Amino acid sequence: MTLKNAPLIFFTDKKCDVCGESYKPVRAKQRFCSTQCHNRYHNTERLKKTTEFADVLRILQKNHEILSNLWKAGKKKILLAELLKLGFKSEYITSFSQKERINFVFNTAYRLIAGEQVEIFKISPNK
Repeated sequence: MTLKNAPLIFFTDKKCDVCGESYKPVRAKQRFCSTQCHNRYHNTERLKKTTEFADVLRILQKNHEILSNLWKAGKKKILLAELLKLGFKSEYITSFSQKERINFVFNTAYRLIAGEQVEIFKISPNK
C-alpha cells in the first residue's frame, strides 16, 4: 500500500489537558488544542520542578546556617531536640559517611553521639 492509497484516519474529539476545550486531534497522542496550551503546560511543569529545587536548597542553606552559627559560637555539642527547635531539618543533607556515621551539609557536618546528643564539625577544604 502506498501513501496515496492509505486510508484516512479520523480521530474522535478530545478535551485539551490545559484549557478543557474540545478539539479535533491531528495525531493519536495529541493532548493539547494549541501550541499556546502545550507551552503553558510545559512551562508550568518546569516551574514546579524549579520551585521544588529552590525549596530544598533553601532548607539546606538554613541547616548549614544553623550548624555554622553553632560552630562559630563554640557550641560543638548540642541536644538533638535543641537543634530541631532552631529549625534544623535532619532529613536534608548534602552527603553522608556511612562508615563514620557523619551527615554533611555543605562544609559543615554532624553526627549523633551518646543517645540524643549531636556533635558538630566544620570541614576544611583539602589543599
